[in-house]
Amino acid sequence: MNIRKMCFVTTISGLVCFTAKSVSYDTTTGADLDKALVVAAAWQPAVNDYAKGAVALEGGIITEGANNLHRMNVLFPVDGTIDLMRGGFELRNELHIGSGANILGGYVGRDGSGRIMGQGNVVVLDDDMTLTAGALIFTGTAGATLDGQNHTLTLGTGVLADDGSIIVDTHGSTVMISNLTIRGLAANKLRCLDGTGTFTFKNVCLLQDANYSFTVGHFDVLEDLTLRGSNTNFTYKSSKQSKICSWGMLVLDTGVTFSYDPVSNNRGLLAFADASSALLMRGASLASTRTGLQLTKGHLILENKNYFRNDGAMSASQGISIGNGTASDDIKVSFFPGASINLLSGELVNNNVN
Repeated sequence: MNIRKMCFVTTISGLVCFTAKSVSYDTTTGADLDKALVVAAAWQPAVNDYAKGAVALEGGIITEGANNLHRMNVLFPVDGTIDLMRGGFELRNELHIGSGANILGGYVGRDGSGRIMGQGNVVVLDDDMTLTAGALIFTGTAGATLDGQNHTLTLGTGVLADDGSIIVDTHGSTVMISNLTIRGLAANKLRCLDGTGTFTFKNVCLLQDANYSFTVGHFDVLEDLTLRGSNTNFTYKSSKQSKICSWGMLVLDTGVTFSYDPVSNNRGLLAFADASSALLMRGASLASTRTGLQLTKGHLILENKNYFRNDGAMSASQGISIGNGTASDDIKVSFFPGASINLLSGELVNNNVN
């Protein structure tokens, strides 16, 4: 038994009263947590157990049961080890991950493992965190938001492909990542499980340790998305169209190569919503296969010395095209002082009308 005291605040005729009550919980057996209490050791819920209200899970959570999503609607941050290897969460409200937390995700193919059904709610990181093992798998069309509050989430390394991954589930699942720096991006540690999945980025920086591929699904850039990592490639392989939204900006930092290599023969899978959508290159590279890449409607901003590469292209139709010959689709191109575009191979075609 783990016995703690919690203070309850009540108001009587305008006076604030504090009352200390003793509460207890045996963490070795499953049970619902629906009373005000502090759990000092790991909560080990049984199938369909839930936690709600003034519950402080200081000892973390160890999930249990295939296909089991524990309902969470707690007022206080969850600390300790959050072990999602055998289950997941169904959020009924905002969930804060406390500064003392350690996250163990789950694995694709293990029913319920690592799943977070957001129901439109927010997972908030109260400090820098490490996803030590496994994956966070966001599921459901209502979506979830992972809000970093300007902290850093480090993606751990492991022997299994899912270790240190953030994954969007099947059937139209979606997640928004906001106000977060993600460190340790490599391989395809951010990925969708099918073509209906969506990542939305809002004020996010992706720090690559090695080359990374976005292979399935699509992403939307709602505000800033910065790709950072000297001498690394961010390769776009999906057959779905991703979009820089109105007033969104995709930033390619110094030494990063954005490589356009979709599995389909489509030149228009990196889209700009309108003239307020921007691609900023800060001494970066933009590469395309012979599929070619067509940039329209938005704003291309160039800072420092930048490189375009189009290996194997033999004609304008296989090249990197600025505009498409329709005036309403012209893309604005702006140069900071001293900025330049240097074509290393292939074709670079100016198809702007104006």
